[in-house]
Amino acid sequence: MRSLEFERSDFASIDSFSSLLSHAEGLTYLSLIGVSTHGLLKPLAHEDMEHGAVGKEQGVRSNHQRRHLLDLRLKSMDNSVFVDWLLGPQSPLEVSHIQTLHISFYGQSDAHVVNKLLYTIGSSLRHFTLNVPNLWSG
Repeated sequence: MRSLEFERSDFASIDSFSSLLSHAEGLTYLSLIGVSTHGLLKPLAHEDMEHGAVGKEQGVRSNHQRRHLLDLRLKSMDNSVFVDWLLGPQSPLEVSHIQTLHISFYGQSDAHVVNKLLYTIGSSLRHFTLNVPNLWSG
């Protein structure tokens, strides 16, 4: 399966969403429109911070197993949750090869998410669409 589109979907947690995507081998296109989760990412526990060196080594190994996402479309109230997940170690997808990115966001709070994602993608990006609603209309 190369492409996967979710529209108006609701997941119990980001972990259940991640589990589903871990089975999508060959995935290069992901579209999330109106998708939400009820659970946020789990913060690092104090024990995890103490074992940072081990975590980094495991993260390097897992990066080689991550699949390269080439096209991403985000139009969700949970954009920040999904981007944090995409950029985190629990994601089975590697975003540094994205060539086409479409993002619609709903408020200024999503601006930092777009910046983090663009920084991580870097020079591989060829097409970028950013839809911002008119925030000043009354």
